[in-house]
Amino acid sequence: MSAARGGETTEKAARGVYELPMEEHFPGGSEERLSLSRELLVSNAKWFCRLRALVVISLWALGAASYIPSLFSELGLRSRLAWPFAVAALLALANVVFLRQTRSLATSPGARRPKVMLWYQIVFDLVILTCVVHFMGSVETNAPFAYLFHIALACIFFSRRASFSVTLVAAGLYCACVGAEHFGILKPDGIFLGHDARSEEMREWQLALQVLSALGIWFVVWSLVSRLSETVRQRENDLAAANERLLRSQEEKARQMAFTTHELKAPLAALQTNLQLVLNGYCGELPPKAREVLARTDERGTRLAGQIKDMLLLAQLRVTKHESDQKDVDLGEVIEWCVGNLMPLADEKKVVVEKRIGHAMTRGAEEQLRMMFTNLIANAIIYSKDGGRVEIALAREGDGVEAMIKDSGIGIQTGKLSRIFDEYFRTEEAVAHNKVSTGLGLAIVAQVARNHAIKVRVESAPGEGTTFRLRLPG
Repeated sequence: MSAARGGETTEKAARGVYELPMEEHFPGGSEERLSLSRELLVSNAKWFCRLRALVVISLWALGAASYIPSLFSELGLRSRLAWPFAVAALLALANVVFLRQTRSLATSPGARRPKVMLWYQIVFDLVILTCVVHFMGSVETNAPFAYLFHIALACIFFSRRASFSVTLVAAGLYCACVGAEHFGILKPDGIFLGHDARSEEMREWQLALQVLSALGIWFVVWSLVSRLSETVRQRENDLAAANERLLRSQEEKARQMAFTTHELKAPLAALQTNLQLVLNGYCGELPPKAREVLARTDERGTRLAGQIKDMLLLAQLRVTKHESDQKDVDLGEVIEWCVGNLMPLADEKKVVVEKRIGHAMTRGAEEQLRMMFTNLIANAIIYSKDGGRVEIALAREGDGVEAMIKDSGIGIQTGKLSRIFDEYFRTEEAVAHNKVSTGLGLAIVAQVARNHAIKVRVESAPGEGTTFRLRLPG
């Protein structure tokens, strides 16, 4: 599996910058999809609370503005309205209760609780909205069309049947409001002046026609939006199922790769052992030509063994995330261990390694972190010029840990930065500088980074070296 292409490559002066994107996690089964749906419902419930707060502010503003008689009288509106303050206070009190309950849902068991909470909120809002519609004017204004907002949201949040129930509740509340006003239970005193005697101004059939027209529009909107939402949800379910199949296929591919490379290790090791025996004279003295051929064969075998080892490591990293192996790790000790193992290579190339490493704790699988930093530091040494310098720094930054590996080597072209984490990808400059690489080192780095949610940022320019910056959880 190659590194994702979703990152962005930008250019600052002569240096290119690339950030490794985190791997997308596809739903792995019905339980996980249910968990994601729960999180979405909780998020929607919180969004309802924020929206309700805006409505409270709007009602208070309306009430305050009504105490400016000159403003409202010019608009033909009633002044000194008390109901916006009362409704806003009731709505604010309920919103505090809803918000506290919604926040508790994140840790409460029960998959249906978020949906029940959304139901409570919608029904309560519909009741409050009915009060507002009454005070604004249930047939004299366009206030009844505010019900469409809740109907549309219900279509998005709920199934088609559930959203139809919300539409029925809205229709029932509106009809009850109009009926109560018509039969004198409630006084139809809307916000506009001159609407005190609706029973004398509007005949029953006109009133019924207006109410039925509004209800007809509501149900048409419900039909269209619910159908569209159902189609979108079906597409999302199909996509989730396809992603699940893809993930399983990738895992099976990784398992097969791990099995195959593991099976290749033993016979290849036997061949190398026999080659070493022959080269060391176990079968007698060899002619120079034969020794040269066997030496080249042994060199190729060594390179192949390294490639098989990296392939096996990469496959194992993908098959299992080693979550059970994660523990508190001193990253300073991990990097010191890696540098110690790589000092013979640095001495061979006469590369100076400068360290600014402190103690910094993180949580992770220690063996994986060693793999990652070994590959990064080894690359910094290998692709440095003889007599070059590699800088390694580690320090706590805020709530995390920052690590840096910087070399002054051959560098990478800006256009190729987004591909360096791909399996087997190597730039022409890298191949010319080091012919024995397996091309899997940075793919291993990328997989370990994804397993640990490590942010990786690369800065490089041809001839000016490369800098890897890693942000690890603290």
